[in-house]
Amino acid sequence: MTKDELSDDEPWRSLDPDPGAFTQLCLRMGVRGVQVERLHSMKRDSLRTLKPVYGVILLVRQKTDLSLKDEPSTSNGPIYFANQVVHWAYAMHALLSVLLNCDEIEIGADLAHFKHFTRDFSPMMKGLSLTNCDKLKKAQNSLSNFHSSSLDDKIYHHISYIYNSGHLWELDGFKRGPVKLGLCTDDNWLEVARTELLRKVELYQRQHIPYSIWSVMEDRRRVLQRRLIAKQYIQTVIERQLDEHHPSWRMLMRVQQWQDEYAHAMNNANNKRGQDASTYLLNTYCRSIHDMPKDEQNAMHSQLETEVKNRPMDELTTLWLKIQDDTLRLYEQLGQEDEKEENYKHDVVRRNHDYKPFITSLIDSLVAQGYLQQMLADAS
Repeated sequence: MTKDELSDDEPWRSLDPDPGAFTQLCLRMGVRGVQVERLHSMKRDSLRTLKPVYGVILLVRQKTDLSLKDEPSTSNGPIYFANQVVHWAYAMHALLSVLLNCDEIEIGADLAHFKHFTRDFSPMMKGLSLTNCDKLKKAQNSLSNFHSSSLDDKIYHHISYIYNSGHLWELDGFKRGPVKLGLCTDDNWLEVARTELLRKVELYQRQHIPYSIWSVMEDRRRVLQRRLIAKQYIQTVIERQLDEHHPSWRMLMRVQQWQDEYAHAMNNANNKRGQDASTYLLNTYCRSIHDMPKDEQNAMHSQLETEVKNRPMDELTTLWLKIQDDTLRLYEQLGQEDEKEENYKHDVVRRNHDYKPFITSLIDSLVAQGYLQQMLADAS
């Protein structure tokens, strides 16, 4: 039986924490424009570079069985919250705690239907409904290791942190309900969450409990594409202004030198890949500045007012060169992200493949031809 032909009574299979598996799980649930990455640093600058972030997940590995905690919780309010009923569905629980609480995310028809159908259920009934949902189970099991077992004693306890309705919320799958941690804004909620995460991490480190921190954020390729479009728009405005007031600017030596360097740099394999990815995104996602979020459009127009309007030729030329530098870096980053996404897909194929028949045949062949005995003798 293949993973796409799972029977309805197929048990949940554990999914090892992995950025590729988590990102692909979002896709297989019908979610678009989301990427999941492990956070290796909790420094403020590192967190700022990840924006926009939809949620942060703390995974704690524990071997003992866990039950619901009777710690105080607040009413669900606007929050969709489900208890972690089946331990091996931890990945699904953790991700849905974020995905179903952010209106900006394209969750797809299946998840939208599931959220609507279960919205008035208790947290326990939501958790049971999730674990009994065949589509969600198949999505996770299709990504699990071929030989993974639901009998594995590794239990991952998930705690998700999200911003909603002016507050930071903690969604702990083993608590009775969501906990409202404090006031914050869409701009500073990550900083508030960082303080709480550092407090918890210090506790786990003292107790030698393994943990990992994950960011559920917008697909970086989309973010980079919007930045490219903004840079290219500002570049066009600068060129138009220079052409109008300083027609000979393109003859400047530093401009001509940079144009040659730029053409050479774009032959780099990574930059080429980024350019191809950008062309694809132009046709499928964001074509112009009018497709960008309003706040990004406003930031771009503000930059035009402060840095471009009524500037002398020398300053405009310097800014034009800087934008060319920025564009090259964006193409490089986009190429890296596109390659990473492709590697994620390849990892899923490798994880799902059953290598046992091949290994058995190889060993049988080595034995039949008398090579195995010699190999073992050489290794001893």
